[in-house]
Amino acid sequence: MYNGVLCISPGTDIGGAYDEATRKLATVPSVWWVGPDSDTGTAEYLCSKGLSSFAAMTVMEIDLAAMGPADIPTGISVHRVEGLRDIASWVRAYTPSFGLSPDVADAVIERYRVRPEAPGVLERFEARDGERIVGTSVLLDRDGVAGVYVVTTAEEYRGRGLGTALTTEALTRAREKGLRVGTLQTSTARSMYERMGFQAVAEYKVFTGLGAAGR
Repeated sequence: MYNGVLCISPGTDIGGAYDEATRKLATVPSVWWVGPDSDTGTAEYLCSKGLSSFAAMTVMEIDLAAMGPADIPTGISVHRVEGLRDIASWVRAYTPSFGLSPDVADAVIERYRVRPEAPGVLERFEARDGERIVGTSVLLDRDGVAGVYVVTTAEEYRGRGLGTALTTEALTRAREKGLRVGTLQTSTARSMYERMGFQAVAEYKVFTGLGAAGR
């Protein structure tokens, strides 16, 4: 999820781009996104090199003015987390949802600590049941758009509306900041986001198998 190729410049030689990506990403898990902004033939070329598509990702957007209030499940609190408070517990709460091992979680925690964004660009949210963090989300305020990421729910709390509540909490904060459009990507929760008012705007295939670490 954290290493890979999102797109290449129009007219770039796909073979050269593949060789460069292989050199740079050969020793780490990585993915390659292929969608409407990819050159024609990219997917076919990656398949010819042995990469495989393991997920279809839908990009969605919402008009923040039309968004309803958060419906927070009984007994759960959802709120914004200031700065790096409880960053280790917060990361360890969501990494199981991404299938990340504890040693990878340590690296992710360190990346959050050294991220270069100015205050307010990246904001974290959490859901708690008592002292336990049972859900997460992130708001990334960049280029005038509210991007929502890392929407996760602890396995035993799924199906109770936590994902919706965490997404809404992040987007409510974005609206308070004057942003008008929210976006996110999903491979499994499209229907949930459509119920919130999101609309699909693009589809991507995500390929894995780039370099030795991916095979």
